[in-house]
Amino acid sequence: MLEQKLPIANSRLEVAPAQVRIILAEEGNDVLSAIMHPLEELREISMLTAGNFSIKQVSEHNHARLCDRIRHDLTRLLEKEGRFTASPTFHSHVADLHEMLGEIEAAQSRLAVAVDLSLNPSLRHRMGANFIAMGRQDKALALFGGMDLCTDVHANLRLAYLSARDNQIDDAIVAVERALNISPTDFGGRLFRGALALAKQEFPKAILNFKLALEERQSVSAYTNLAISYVLIKRPDKAFTALRKAIALEPYNEDAVGLLADLGFLEKRNDIAIGPLERLVGFEQKSEGNWARLARALLDSGQKRKAVDALKRQASVRESSAVFNNLGVAHHRLGERQKAMQYFRHAISLAPKDNVDATLLPVRNLICVLCEENEYLAARTTALKVIEGDPKWLLSTNPVFSDIYAFYFAALVRTGERKEALRFSKRILKEVPNAAPGLRVWLAASLVAEYGMVPEKFEEALGFGMQEMGTLTHLERDDNRRHLLHNNLAFLLIEMGRIDEAQQHLSKMSRYIHVEPYATATLGLLNFKRGHIEKGQALYEEALRLAPFARDRRRIAQKMNLELGYAMLDRGDTSQARRCLMMAAKDNEPVPEIRDRAKERLMTLKKG
Repeated sequence: MLEQKLPIANSRLEVAPAQVRIILAEEGNDVLSAIMHPLEELREISMLTAGNFSIKQVSEHNHARLCDRIRHDLTRLLEKEGRFTASPTFHSHVADLHEMLGEIEAAQSRLAVAVDLSLNPSLRHRMGANFIAMGRQDKALALFGGMDLCTDVHANLRLAYLSARDNQIDDAIVAVERALNISPTDFGGRLFRGALALAKQEFPKAILNFKLALEERQSVSAYTNLAISYVLIKRPDKAFTALRKAIALEPYNEDAVGLLADLGFLEKRNDIAIGPLERLVGFEQKSEGNWARLARALLDSGQKRKAVDALKRQASVRESSAVFNNLGVAHHRLGERQKAMQYFRHAISLAPKDNVDATLLPVRNLICVLCEENEYLAARTTALKVIEGDPKWLLSTNPVFSDIYAFYFAALVRTGERKEALRFSKRILKEVPNAAPGLRVWLAASLVAEYGMVPEKFEEALGFGMQEMGTLTHLERDDNRRHLLHNNLAFLLIEMGRIDEAQQHLSKMSRYIHVEPYATATLGLLNFKRGHIEKGQALYEEALRLAPFARDRRRIAQKMNLELGYAMLDRGDTSQARRCLMMAAKDNEPVPEIRDRAKERLMTLKKG
């Protein structure tokens, strides 16, 4: 049976991916929120805002109090300066306190005095680090370059860092290798060498160095870098293991949890990230990104109500177009389409004027739901505004926003503008060669569907369909547009009498038969044409049970009655044939071409 459905049923979420940071060297740092919108939910969101807790803010408050104590200690220490003018330890201690207060230049002055009084290389290392912090790279290079590079691991690693900052990867490798020759098991050297191997796309070498670093020290940075290496060699199983170990060491490390969540989404294993994300948002409740990732994981794991709660918490942190778009998606998945449309409209109103993408995503989602609600006139009007603002059809090349063009085609057909829909789709297929593969395949499948019952258009329809067969390689294996094109081509070829070719297309979508109604009905049609009437009828009846909507059931039943009518005529059962044909020929049946064929055959019977 020919399949005509909306291009992409699901609305699209907007979740910013976690930053992928390759850690060159470890230093140190620290890491929490509560959620609702349009109408009655706006008030709930504002109430949640007051309850959001952030460990970062607590840390900042504590740091401010600590700075007051440090300032007091510094004042007390400086009162003793007269007695310890010649002590490098005293000046080093004063430098420590200045560094804690962020007073790098004052610290540097004290370190310079300490260096004049002592040969301790650690003081020079600190001076070099401060030069880097002040942006004085030339001074840092001169200082570290003048140290004993045959024995000083730290100086070599600092030189490597400076080279890497300037994208001089080969020079950085030379410096790191010098450091590792001095100390082959040095954690910092192995971590750095692995990161540089990643930069050179030497993945096995990167993995080896990160593993060697982990033998010296269990580290979140090393496990995270190792996970990234495994992702790049397409070993997500090992990447998951590495990230789990990183999170076991630091459950509230946002980088590690964020990467786990993003990898879980890509690998369709969202459930694996829910626990770590829930722990993280329990302590860092003012991170939009963490709430968004938790909502995505919950939504794709089927926990839709909990996803809505997470998104409300995200909105309580900051109201944005993205969060309200995502709330619309969540309500859409719950089947609450009216509420979904309210959220999408609210998201559109909040989108920054200079951010076109932020506007287009909720617009795309709104048009999708309008079509599902059979509000095709509103969908057509909304889509046309976008298309008129895109004279060069650039949006048709975008894998997400190109859906707007597909929805426009569907809305044109359903509002009686069939000729305009056909002209529109042919123009895109002919004039926009770089249109998104999903759009091209869907439009081709739709043209096949529109012409699949019109004999004089069979060859043209077949041409459009076969032209896009190569495009299927650009779609994911489970993209429903793949089986849509195969199904419609199979139906068309059956109607053309090219049964063997039709069978080839049906074999490409075997996993959808007995699962998806139109694929099952097409196999039923194939059996009718081969004379297996009982089997064909059984498959059509199975397709009727699988069809979720009344319109689909009516279309499938109409075609089944037509084929049964033909089959009964071939058997000589005229009365049964007439009964089936009359059911297919009713004026309120959905497919005009089938209706006309049935009426034509009935007229022939009447004359006979």
